[in-house]
Order: sequence, then C-alpha cells, then structure tokens
Amino acid sequence: MKNSNQAFGYYSPIGVSKIICLLAKVGLGFGSIKKIYAKILTKFNGDNPLDIIYHNLKFRLYPHNNTIESKMVVSSKLREGKELKVISSFIGSGGTFLDIGANVGYYSLMAAKLGADKILAIEPNPIVLDRFKTNIKFNKYEKKIKVCKLGIGEKKDILELRLSHTDMGSSTVLNNDLDSDKIKIKIIPLSDLLQKEAIKKVDVLKIDIEGFEDRALFPYFEKLEKKFYPRLILMEDSSQKEWGRNILEWLLANGYHVLARTRGNILITTEK
Repeated sequence: MKNSNQAFGYYSPIGVSKIICLLAKVGLGFGSIKKIYAKILTKFNGDNPLDIIYHNLKFRLYPHNNTIESKMVVSSKLREGKELKVISSFIGSGGTFLDIGANVGYYSLMAAKLGADKILAIEPNPIVLDRFKTNIKFNKYEKKIKVCKLGIGEKKDILELRLSHTDMGSSTVLNNDLDSDKIKIKIIPLSDLLQKEAIKKVDVLKIDIEGFEDRALFPYFEKLEKKFYPRLILMEDSSQKEWGRNILEWLLANGYHVLARTRGNILITTEK
C-alpha cells in the first residue's frame, strides 16, 4: 500500500480533490453528479489516497478502486445513515458488534463511535484490510476493534478469492468470470471463530459477503440456541441469486422480523 505509514493529514485533499470534497461537504454531492465527481477525482488524483474527516472519524481513503471509499468522498449524504441510526439504538449503551465482510471498516469504525464495547471484524482481502487497520490506528480504536484476516463459511477450507480491479468491495469467491487477481483465503465456521474469541452472544451482526451469506450463517444459526441470537442483523440481500438456500427466509421463520429496509440492505430483529 502506498505510503500507508504517513501520519493522518499527509494526504489531505488539494487542488481538484479539495474542490470536490468541499462541494460534497456543502451539499452538492447528490444523484448523477456523484459519478461525475468520481470520474474527475480518479483522473486528477489517480491511485493516491485522501485523508478526510468523515462525520468526526479519520479515514485514509483510496477512492479509485473501491465504491464505498469513493462514495464517502463524493456524496453529501451520510453513507447508509438509516442503517447506522438503527444500529445506534442497539449499541448506543455498549454491546458487541460483529462485522462479517468488513471491507475498509466503515461499519466497524462507526459502531465504535456509536458506543459498541467490542467489535470483531472479519475481512479476507488483504488490500482493504490494511486500509482498515490504518483507519483503526488513526481513530485510536485498537482496544475496541479486533480484525481477523479470513472468511466465514460452512467448514474449514481454503478458497480462491477474486479481487476486483474496479471495486474491491465486490471481490468474491463465487464469480469465476470476474477479471481479477486471485488469492487463497482461509475459511472457518462462524461458531469456531466466536468460540475462539470467547464471544457467547453478539448484539448486532452485519454481513455483506457477496452472495456467500447463506454458507456463512446457516451452519451457525441451525445449531444456536435462540437465547443467543443476535438482537439485530444487518444483511445485504441483493445477492440472493447466489444463495443455495434462502437464509433470510429461514431467519424470518425462526424468530426474526423485519425492522427496516433500505436500498441495499435489510435489518431484522428478534425484539418486539
């Protein structure tokens, strides 16, 4: 990673990048104009990082090849603000947050800011994981957030992860047609990891693993006592076509109900 050890602020936006950040900050980053900003940003900033303060958190972002990082720079709206508002009501006074498919750690860092006591973040992609670790240090959350470089699945295994060249967040073990680099990643069952980390119950579980959600969650929930169910689950459900079994339908039939839906996510809870 390019100069990731530099102190925060070393890559503060300048020139065109600074103008785009200011336009987004004053509310002019919306709709299709965000795509224009993103193209201009890539043209003038290249693959260089940008250090920005985003809703009181410090981030070193690489917007050229990761959608979430790009949108954090060019959009005026708080990224997934509705989801964060719901999460806050579950961990505002403490609790455990589990982030499966953490990417650069947006949700984990926000959960730490919102009040979670313990955060376990899982991400097998070493490129975005390194970015995440840098942002943890910038915000002094080393004692709150633990990261694990692995994937979650049905059994212990070694799988091939295809790294997207254009959007690191869409890297996948399922799409063999993706034009990408390939790396081997370690897969373990969720129950094994939580036992190792001495976590008996999770308050909020967030999962976004590009269609692998059913393989990750079924082996865990089918053997889990209901009293240990996470109080809230945030799940990206746009990749249901990749599921062999519908994990969302199963959860809704076994104690959960829909609390909220957004454009890309569904939030379900066990609470009334």
